[in-house]
Amino acid sequence: MNSKKLHILAVAFVTPTLFSSLLVWAHGDEHFDLNMKVDNPIRAQTQAVGQQGMPKDVSRTIEISMDDMLRFSPNRLLVQQGETIRLRIKNNGKVPHDFVLGTRDEIMQHAGMMEAMPGMVHAKANIAHILPDKSTDIIWQFTQAGNFVFACLISGHLPADADIDGKVTVTASSEK
Repeated sequence: MNSKKLHILAVAFVTPTLFSSLLVWAHGDEHFDLNMKVDNPIRAQTQAVGQQGMPKDVSRTIEISMDDMLRFSPNRLLVQQGETIRLRIKNNGKVPHDFVLGTRDEIMQHAGMMEAMPGMVHAKANIAHILPDKSTDIIWQFTQAGNFVFACLISGHLPADADIDGKVTVTASSEK
């Protein structure tokens, strides 16, 4: 096969693959434009642990620090079903860390993906990537009662024994 045909075949294969990869990478769960008017209806993707919250609905802020010993402080959170919390996450370590909020099964499945694809970039409302000595906020509405977890899923950061350090207990709301 001559080089011109080979070049055309390569471009025909690589271009759609790159384009679709960029679309997947660029898409996340960006549901809220925090600068939009409050009366504008918004639909967030609901997950087992809840959904992205609105800043106007925040009832309190919980500050969580993380370090290179792969521990969170505090590592136990108690919230009320329906409550919208600002999680202010601070990385006190010297390396980047993630904060991922979800069910134990979701966290373990995601950890497997992170091991298979180190350096994976996230764009979801329940995930934050925090550089050393920096902090970020996740605004989260806990819509479901239950027990949930949070962890750093950067390859090699989840403890080998899968003893996830961060736990969230969401107590059932008395309002139905």
